[in-house]
Amino acid sequence: MCSSFSFLKQLTVSRQEVIGVVSTVSIVTLFSYLQMRLPDNGAYVSILVGFYAVLVAQCASVALVLLLKATKLSLLKRYYLPVIGLLLATLADALIGQFWLFGNQGQGYFPLIRTINWFVYISSSLLIIQLLWVYHLFVTSQRGL
Repeated sequence: MCSSFSFLKQLTVSRQEVIGVVSTVSIVTLFSYLQMRLPDNGAYVSILVGFYAVLVAQCASVALVLLLKATKLSLLKRYYLPVIGLLLATLADALIGQFWLFGNQGQGYFPLIRTINWFVYISSSLLIIQLLWVYHLFVTSQRGL
């Protein structure tokens, strides 16, 4: 059974590409978080939520690496399904942070954003599930089966 790192090796993803994408996404995430963070939050809450924001945004890092390689290798359109799902997962968490946790000065916009977020979240889950199928198709196409 192949590990996820060997999958990245098969896609010819270098460590430098991974470090570059992860660093860029992390920096953009931190700037976004600092923009929406409430000034009255304590240091503990700010650090914890900031760390979570960076962690969750790594779905976008994986999506960008897969997107860059899928376009370079001219892979079929079905390879883009998990990429869209990973980006939607990041968007769903951003919606929660921007409009529920920090929106309206911490009061949030609960009923509306809950509905919108569930739509985005379920859509992302349905697309991310395709990752295993896409991985299987990629591996079997590399073996020539």
